[in-house]
Amino acid sequence: RELNSIASELAGRQEESEHSHKHLVELSREFKRNVPEEVREMVAPVLKSFQAQVVALNKRSKEAESAFLGIYKQLIEAP
Repeated sequence: RELNSIASELAGRQEESEHSHKHLVELSREFKRNVPEEVREMVAPVLKSFQAQVVALNKRSKEAESAFLGIYKQLIEAP
């Protein structure tokens, strides 16, 4: 595939990722509102681990995409 199409797809994927993240946050809030306290306490460590992993993966993805787009920009501007 061409770099142009990959760069275009990245923008769409970033937007989808933001929407998915917001949806997960809302699901977490609903869960906390609708589940008894004792259940929340039991699942809290697991939920926090998943949240931390999502944040770490999101950060890594953004850094990789930024690096790619930076190199791509340099390539298209090269003589």
